[in-house]
Formats: sequence, structure tokens, C-alpha cells
Amino acid sequence: MNYVHIDEDVPLITDGIVIEINRKHLEQDVTFIGFARKVPIDYGDGLGTTPGVDVLGNLWDNLHVFKDRKNGSRS
Repeated sequence: MNYVHIDEDVPLITDGIVIEINRKHLEQDVTFIGFARKVPIDYGDGLGTTPGVDVLGNLWDNLHVFKDRKNGSRS
């Protein structure tokens, strides 16, 4: 993607991914929680092509395991 400017509320479709930027004003504060993992910047160069440990896939799986435990699921 060589875009320098993206319009708000207009979907941008690239490589099967849809990105849409918009703003919303919320009356109440919203708290987000999540997981973070530091990876070298060059990790993205081989993303999906280089064999080995899928750091981002593991992070996604860990998030769902945590979520299931919080919700009382045993799967």
C-alpha cells in the first residue's frame, strides 16, 4: 500500500483485508485489555512464508484461551 491519505468512512480493500477509518464520540469511557508481544521489525518481512514459530498466531490463541477461561468455558 502506497497510500499517504485515506478518507474517513470509506472502506479500503487490499489483499483481502478491509480497512475503514472512522471517528466516534463516546459518552462514557471504554477500557480495552489485551495481550502484547514484542517482535523484531523484520519479523513481518517473512510473515506467512517463513517456517517456524508463529508468534502472532500464538498470541491470538493465548487471547482466546484467556477469554474462554474468563467466561467459564472448558474448551
